[in-house]
Amino acid sequence: MPKTLPNASALSVHKRRDHTGAQTCPECQKTLPNASALSVHKRRDHTGAQTCPECQKALSNAKALSVHKTKYHTGAQTCPECQKTLPNAQALSDHKTKYHTGAQTCPECQKTLPNAQALSDHKRRDHTRAQTCPECQKPLPNAKALSDHKRRDHTGVQTCSQCQKTLPNAQALSRHKRRDHTGAQTCPECQKTLPNAQALSSHKRRDHTGAQTCPECQKTLPNAQALSVHKRRDHTGAQTCPECQKTLPNAQGLSRHKRRDHTRAQTCPECQKTLPNTQALSAHKTKYHTGTQTCPECRKTLSNAQALSSHKRRDHSGAQTCPECQKTLPNAQALSVHKRRDHTGAQTCPECQKTLPNAQALSDHKRQHRKRKIAALDKDNEISPPADKVNKSDYQGKLSD
Repeated sequence: MPKTLPNASALSVHKRRDHTGAQTCPECQKTLPNASALSVHKRRDHTGAQTCPECQKALSNAKALSVHKTKYHTGAQTCPECQKTLPNAQALSDHKTKYHTGAQTCPECQKTLPNAQALSDHKRRDHTRAQTCPECQKPLPNAKALSDHKRRDHTGVQTCSQCQKTLPNAQALSRHKRRDHTGAQTCPECQKTLPNAQALSSHKRRDHTGAQTCPECQKTLPNAQALSVHKRRDHTGAQTCPECQKTLPNAQGLSRHKRRDHTRAQTCPECQKTLPNTQALSAHKTKYHTGTQTCPECRKTLSNAQALSSHKRRDHSGAQTCPECQKTLPNAQALSVHKRRDHTGAQTCPECQKTLPNAQALSDHKRQHRKRKIAALDKDNEISPPADKVNKSDYQGKLSD
């Protein structure tokens, strides 16, 4: 369509600029459609370096300066979609390109992301090759994992602001806060109050697991805590006491042994008797400080449990047979006396050197010696009381002469 110019001069200028045919730039050899385009090209691209008057940035030419101003020195811009304020037109353009592109699908895993920026972050984090941490050489599956690892584990020592505890890194600090500074927690099962989430977690894991069966002895324990204690005490294998080298069947036995046998000397608070250890003191009290005891078989009253035990063992053991002569005795006490008198072996009288078959015979023999001495004394003093009437105490001094 013919262009209309206001006068002959304008027509002449128009022809000179726009209808000269293609023109080649002598500096860069770029071909322009006409003289006017060549002039604009030279003015923009071959003016030499230009400095932005607002930020002092150096641009290669006038065109670059113009583009720079259009992008960065437009003043604040508001996003028409989310009303976010951006510092300039370029920032607004970048913002739109990243956040207002609509949902994007990852071509590698088909995950849907809300916008192009999210897709870019996703690819950079999750679809990079395996990464190695430059600080600890730990292999991570992708850049995201490496980034998280660095942020958690290589932050340097961290101090808890609440208790001043020092943790090796941010991850440990985060875990510490989550476990120890949550405030008191109440167990939903037993209503027990625990000081923090960590204590509650441990409590549940130990006390509310339900009945547990020991895999070694099949004993049923009420919960995991009881099972743990049981294993630690009863299934540790034989243990040797470091003080006396005695071998105990397990840790529980060793603990009980130490408590009983390797405590310091103990004094009985009732009779002031000194016992070598706690076990001895306990046994002493059980035997001697139980108060009077009544024998259930003969109603005899004994001074304490030990006396009752000895009484039962001696007098209520039932008939006993002597293993040497097969004589039957009424009880263990009678058997003991019988053995002590009749089965001691041959005995020699110290006065006449006569050999007697046993202690009982020796005792009877000595009694005859005493009777003869008494008779001789009676004769010397012209005293002749019947033998069965003799008062031994009257002659005790003379017999010992």
